[in-house]
Amino acid sequence: MSMLTLHSLSAFLDFYLSFLTSPVFTIPSSAGYPLGLSLWAEVPTSIQVYFGFSFVSAVSVSIVLLFEGRYFVLRNGANEKRSRLRKLNIILLYALSFTFFLPSFLNIPDQNSGKLDLLKTIPCFPPDLLKRPGFFVLAVDATICVFCVSFMASILMIQGLFFAISIAWQLSHSSAKSKTVNKMQKQLMMALGIQVTIPISMFFVPTSVLVILVWRNQYNAAATNISVVMVAMHGVVSTITMLIVHRPYRDATLDILHRFVFRKQRQLSNGSKIWVTVAGQHVLKSVAS
Repeated sequence: MSMLTLHSLSAFLDFYLSFLTSPVFTIPSSAGYPLGLSLWAEVPTSIQVYFGFSFVSAVSVSIVLLFEGRYFVLRNGANEKRSRLRKLNIILLYALSFTFFLPSFLNIPDQNSGKLDLLKTIPCFPPDLLKRPGFFVLAVDATICVFCVSFMASILMIQGLFFAISIAWQLSHSSAKSKTVNKMQKQLMMALGIQVTIPISMFFVPTSVLVILVWRNQYNAAATNISVVMVAMHGVVSTITMLIVHRPYRDATLDILHRFVFRKQRQLSNGSKIWVTVAGQHVLKSVAS
């Protein structure tokens, strides 16, 4: 269930960033504008920004809970029901993922004064971008934004490291009934580590690029847009990684593709036979006449 939640949220995040909003960030400022379907639907840019941060956080929570679920199974067995403490932790993490950005959202500056302050802070900022539909200044001083993101990231990092270290310790000290079971458990955890590490890099690399641009107070539209595209590809990379490292998912996918291709070939073959039969009958009728 945790893996299904992770991939469902990842797929929706890709859809949200690449189709619904298609955000264009104007780093190093905390501003930008959308180009997606939401602009046509006249959804306020502030709402799009808020849910964008929330969905990214929800995907991060689902990654942490993936390891939490594996640790729980290793410790208590697969048939053990979730305790109240576990349920409370899951509810709090998802609730926090949709509320942690509230302080920044409640301190959005006046847009006219924000645009003027933006031009004063970054003299090389292209003034024509300010006239783009939906252009939005999230903050002139990004201190509150940084605090909110750092707070949520710290909570997820602490829990993620705790469960990862606990799983490693549990596997190294487990008294499995057989070496085969122990080996399969370690292979599964290694596969999960690879599955999570590769997609996380799709977040880490673009985030590092954006942090460097902000630190150097440099405006680079190409680097910023490439970073957004990398984040939007997170779900695709996550799915491909899952199919590569988990053999059951890979075999099931190949089996479905094989059945689809085989059925298509069989339909084409039957269609050719029908055409030959009809054509043959037509020729016989012509010869008889």
